[in-house]
Amino acid sequence: MMKKKILILSGLLIILFLHSCGDCPVKDQPPSFYCSVREGTISEFNPRLVKRIVSPDSIYYEPVQRYSIHTFLFPSNNNSSGELTNDERYEETEKIPILDPIPFSNGQDYYAALVDYYPLNSTMIGDVMVINVSLNTFNPLNSTADLKVYGYISRFPQDFFSENSDEFCAYIAAYSEDELDELRIKASQYGYDLPNARTIEYNADSNYVTMNANGNIIDYISVPQEDKATLKEQTIGNSVLITVKIGQVYFYKARNGGQFVFVVSDIRAGTQLPHKRRVTLMFNPLK
Repeated sequence: MMKKKILILSGLLIILFLHSCGDCPVKDQPPSFYCSVREGTISEFNPRLVKRIVSPDSIYYEPVQRYSIHTFLFPSNNNSSGELTNDERYEETEKIPILDPIPFSNGQDYYAALVDYYPLNSTMIGDVMVINVSLNTFNPLNSTADLKVYGYISRFPQDFFSENSDEFCAYIAAYSEDELDELRIKASQYGYDLPNARTIEYNADSNYVTMNANGNIIDYISVPQEDKATLKEQTIGNSVLITVKIGQVYFYKARNGGQFVFVVSDIRAGTQLPHKRRVTLMFNPLK
């Protein structure tokens, strides 16, 4: 009887552990490599709008020259090289609530919201968003880009400077399955533990707005300080930027559960005006 109780207790503990783990990479299957190189190019995210006045009674907003509201979504099968999915929340506005609005704590019939040009990592609709591109015209290899990612990510110890698919496969194949598994285990959500990551912190001067029950912004009502503090607390650890350079290689667990190796193969500006800035990722799925 005692042995039976111990077995039941052990089973319950295992179930509780698995449920508490959530989406942590340690519960995934160890990755194995097969050569199947893909590529995706992502424009710098820019939802900004310009106010145009046609007449005293006619006002409209039009996109800026470098307008772009897409993020990159890693594919779920070999029939796709991924998807540039638009964030339709920015379709008619340049700033969105990055958290669910909360009721005013003082009892007034309003809601407090924190709005921004960029969502939190946790509320992204894709896997990779390009926040900012800094070009180095003297040495393009020193150009950098700030990325936001939704999933878990870790960095390979060696860089890879080539856009040759065969060479990229050879690069990955040089890592044993145990080494790939170690990269999987080390992966942190949003890249929080990477040395080239930094956390964005919101404060009392961030863009807090008052909304009514219909979601319309009420300009003449201020957000209570207590509600600002509540929203600020909810953002902690949920807005992380990773500064990447050409040649850096990463393990990535996507939001669809797939595991990938990707290299930052290019950071550049477009040839034609307005020279939109872009980041190209060459990637390979892992089984």
